Amino acid sequence: MITGSLQWLTDVTELKYSIGQKAYLSAILDLYDNSIIAYKIGHSNNNSLVFKTFDKAIKSNPNARPLLHSDRGYQYTSHGFKKRLEIYGMEQSMS
Repeated sequence: MITGSLQWLTDVTELKYSIGQKAYLSAILDLYDNSIIAYKIGHSNNNSLVFKTFDKAIKSNPNARPLLHSDRGYQYTSHGFKKRLEIYGMEQSMS
């Protein structure tokens, strides 16, 4: 599947459940139609969660080369994430 978008948006959201329990939702949104391109849920807000989400988005959209927008969270500014963007020919935008 190739999306119609030239822009994807990504972030991680903390979800609280039960007493003192947390989960983290990492998602990538296609700004063309507001559809979720990929998501992963984990118990740690870390690089692995974000990288797995990105890899899933690329796997389901191998020819997409959108601008990827995120906040300046450490996962998105990491060398590993920037390397993934470079490998797939994608540009990054941050706010």
